[in-house]
Amino acid sequence: MRSRSRRSSGQNDALVLSLLKAADRPVSAYDIVDLASRSGTRLVANQVYRTIARLIGQRMVKRIETLNAYVSAGTGADLCLVCSRCRGVDLVEAPALIRSLRQSIMDARFDHAGGLVEVSGLCADCRPPGVGEPESESAQNAGFVRGSTH
Repeated sequence: MRSRSRRSSGQNDALVLSLLKAADRPVSAYDIVDLASRSGTRLVANQVYRTIARLIGQRMVKRIETLNAYVSAGTGADLCLVCSRCRGVDLVEAPALIRSLRQSIMDARFDHAGGLVEVSGLCADCRPPGVGEPESESAQNAGFVRGSTH
């Protein structure tokens, strides 16, 4: 009978975290299995899910619910902008938004489980020309808001 060496939890954590940091996009657990396999390391989905859960608990990884994918939590980003066409992601720090949300959550006596605030839409590369451009200063001063029905 052949003896198999097993990686420790810490080794799995380091491996998964390095794969996430090297990825240029959010990746699913099965993407992580595939990336590990390409580098010559065998991982199974259950190992990845357990490892991801540990890393999320340590705040080293963030889950993007919309994509069912994960990113390294290398930044203090609170807001995740998800392009519904190309599935690109922009992680943004939004301290004023988070302060407001925390206050609303406390006011509602809601037990918040954590996570990123996600907004879906079209990124600059995917949206049609002229859509989503900043309002002119005169339109802003006049009180006009694009898409307003008032």
